[in-house]
Amino acid sequence: MAYLEPFMEAEKAIKAKAKELVLLAAAVPEGQDVTLGEGFTYTPYPDLSPLERNIERKFASDLAADLEGMAKLTLQSLANVLDRKQRPGTQP
Repeated sequence: MAYLEPFMEAEKAIKAKAKELVLLAAAVPEGQDVTLGEGFTYTPYPDLSPLERNIERKFASDLAADLEGMAKLTLQSLANVLDRKQRPGTQP
């Protein structure tokens, strides 16, 4: 189990950063762009319910907390979709 400890600590740090970023996003006045990190700004979707707004903030905070990790995860999950050989009728 000791070999997993660095990975578990890294995961804890990412989750802690995401929690901080949720609070940061919640502090931004309505109607303004939200910046959660260098190069990571989003425009809140208009007319969301409080629950939907919280979900939007959590999603953005999770992305901003580990942008590189989320990019890798997304590419892995879309690998078959992005691979033209996997889709019939799309080969040149």
